[in-house]
Amino acid sequence: MVLFLFVTWEQRKLGDTIDFYSGLTYSPSDIVKDDGVFVLRSCNVQEGEIVDEDNVYVRAGAVNSDNVSVGDIRRYNACIFGRRYKMLIHLIKKDVLLVSKYLIIMLAVVILFPFFILWSNSEYTFLGFMLPAVFAVFMPLQCILMKEYKYKKASAYLCSTPYSREYTVISKYLLCFALYVICCLIYFIETLIVPKLGNIDIELLAFTLLVMVVVCGLFLPLYYKLGYVKVKYFFSLLIVASPFLMSLTVKHIGSNASAFFQTNTWFVWVILLIDILLYGFSALASVMIYKKSDL
Repeated sequence: MVLFLFVTWEQRKLGDTIDFYSGLTYSPSDIVKDDGVFVLRSCNVQEGEIVDEDNVYVRAGAVNSDNVSVGDIRRYNACIFGRRYKMLIHLIKKDVLLVSKYLIIMLAVVILFPFFILWSNSEYTFLGFMLPAVFAVFMPLQCILMKEYKYKKASAYLCSTPYSREYTVISKYLLCFALYVICCLIYFIETLIVPKLGNIDIELLAFTLLVMVVVCGLFLPLYYKLGYVKVKYFFSLLIVASPFLMSLTVKHIGSNASAFFQTNTWFVWVILLIDILLYGFSALASVMIYKKSDL
């Protein structure tokens, strides 16, 4: 320890000891499917290891930087966790900006529709939450995917950046869940102000979430597999018909369901678990499909 204190260290500037190189810059037109030069992006380096997935290759003529060699240091601007978090936030913001006008309309529907149900003297006041919540989640999602389908080159360019395909897909699922939570908060505040609107209980939250998970959880994997054009008409018809289907379902099993849940409260938690598993499986399937798709 004493010897260490008397050691004098030679001071040098970092640039005098090592060489700095800028990364590769390229455009979507430079990307090739086979027989190209592998681009080592930030998303290919995780936990100190090279990750061989979601790879991007460019034509040899587009390479404008030196190749990475053994012993090179890959510099990051932020820690891995913080960087992933920020990337997801940026992707969600991008989707929100794409449909900002539609979100305002859907917000008005979520606020006003419960009062319409109350005014119509319906005994099923919970439909004032369930129906607009499903609409407020699915319709913006459909608009986002429609714009991405319209501007395919933008999606290809986004995937060529450090924003990986995995994050692009996961951000859609996070946005849907965030919209659902916002609908829950709005309806909760409304029930506090106007008690006649009914109560927002765990059963209502679980079933509404289940409907949202089934609709969005089926739509997204099919969208990434088949494309927007092939799936939009079926799901649009399903959304339009959902009020009638829900009304018929509630009319026939509504009272029986209430009695069942009063005696079997555990079943609600089973539904919540199913919600989580279905949503997670759907997200995993969408990621796997989108990684293999040819943009």
